[in-house]
Amino acid sequence: MNYSRKLTVLIISALSLLSAPFFSIAQDYETWVMDNWSQDKEEVFKAAKEQDKFVLLFVGRPTCPKCKETSELFCNPENAIKTFIEENFVTLYKCYDVEDDRADVYEYIQEYHEEREAGLTRQIPWLYIINPEREGEIVTSMYRPYPDWSPDEETMLKFLSIDLLEGHDLDWYSDEYKAYELARAQNKLIFKFVGSGTSPNSQIMMKQLHEEPLRQILDENFILWYVSEDDDCGCGDDILSDEIELNDGEDNNSLPHISIINPASPYYDVLEELWGVQDEATLEEILKKYSVSNDRILNKNRVFVSDNMLFISNQTGNEQIRIYSLTGKSLATVHKIESNICIDATHFPKGVLIIHSSAGWNAKIVKY
Repeated sequence: MNYSRKLTVLIISALSLLSAPFFSIAQDYETWVMDNWSQDKEEVFKAAKEQDKFVLLFVGRPTCPKCKETSELFCNPENAIKTFIEENFVTLYKCYDVEDDRADVYEYIQEYHEEREAGLTRQIPWLYIINPEREGEIVTSMYRPYPDWSPDEETMLKFLSIDLLEGHDLDWYSDEYKAYELARAQNKLIFKFVGSGTSPNSQIMMKQLHEEPLRQILDENFILWYVSEDDDCGCGDDILSDEIELNDGEDNNSLPHISIINPASPYYDVLEELWGVQDEATLEEILKKYSVSNDRILNKNRVFVSDNMLFISNQTGNEQIRIYSLTGKSLATVHKIESNICIDATHFPKGVLIIHSSAGWNAKIVKY
């Protein structure tokens, strides 16, 4: 009997020792935010500005069960939230512990609150997403709405995911194929914007684009294509995909990334591209450059095939002409130095041919 009892004690002790690391890890997750997130406000805001990120402020205390539950959700590597926070935010923690500290906490977060009393009587944790460029501006916030609330992954990801287009009413298309289809049908160029809702620079630029005079120029002359950096690449499996990944994935280039694209080309034909925040004058100059010439670029070029000769006639005296098949195969490249040119089309395949000019215009013709 004594032997059996000793064996039982040994087994229980061994199991306790083996399970201890797992309990320790779980406990670490419960207070991870409190133990590891920075409490240095100046340092956090400085880093957020340098990294073009929003600040995520967590107000709570290590003895609060719901704060520990939220901390574990934020920091457990088994869900998507931890990675999302690391990629999109610089984190800040403020302890809301005992009654004596509450006045300090109220003062600490007052600058982030439009109405000081709103929400301050609600239960912790309090979560704030703050724009570091304007420290008094809360982008959005969340509080524990009722005593038995439990944070879940879906709710928190919805809270953390900022929609860059929210509140803006220009017609932006997120589908690549739809954007190309409309641009070709309406004889317009594509204005592509790659950004992120949690990027202050993207927010600045998107606001600029929805104010006059840029708003009207975009609305009247371009098809607008928006790609969220949080998505894989916003593209499909066609010939454009590799080119889109190449341009969107450029190293050492900050958001947002804007480009003007020629939709008539069989390839990803970028006429202009810029990275980072641009001033209004620069944007207006670029947009007008391509909007006032859209008719000339897409319409006023006489292009046709007759007796196995390709004829091109326009007012441009110096341009590089590239000719493609409908599948995107390059058939010929010719340097045009006069207003008119004749190109031998004998060896071009029958069917649709796509003509692309370095001057920015494009045309489709049919060789019979």
